[in-house]
Amino acid sequence: MHLTASSVTCQISISLDGSVAGPRQSLEHRSERAGCACTSGPSRPRDGASNTAAGDQAVAIAGGARAVQQYLAAGLLDELYLHIVPTVLGSGEWLLENVGDPTLEPVEVIPSPKVAHVRYRVGG
Repeated sequence: MHLTASSVTCQISISLDGSVAGPRQSLEHRSERAGCACTSGPSRPRDGASNTAAGDQAVAIAGGARAVQQYLAAGLLDELYLHIVPTVLGSGEWLLENVGDPTLEPVEVIPSPKVAHVRYRVGG
């Protein structure tokens, strides 16, 4: 797959056990979040799984697990950048729940002691 200006991407932090937010996520309990901060882009569709509003512009999905799940399940996500934090949350919002069986092809890995950055190309 060759990414174009109209590619749909997302960057999100995730715990080792696959959660993007712990069970008590709130502003007061920030330590229980793996970091569900996705990047913002020039255009962010508001209806969950449609990028028609963006035309030929690049789209960066912003939101938590549910927003990413909608795009993955619909086959609309081209690249997923996971920032894997070496912590186990035990429960919370799982990123890859109810998304079908997408193929995630690693295309770049940047390790560090505090977080591993992995860029995946998403396929059906």
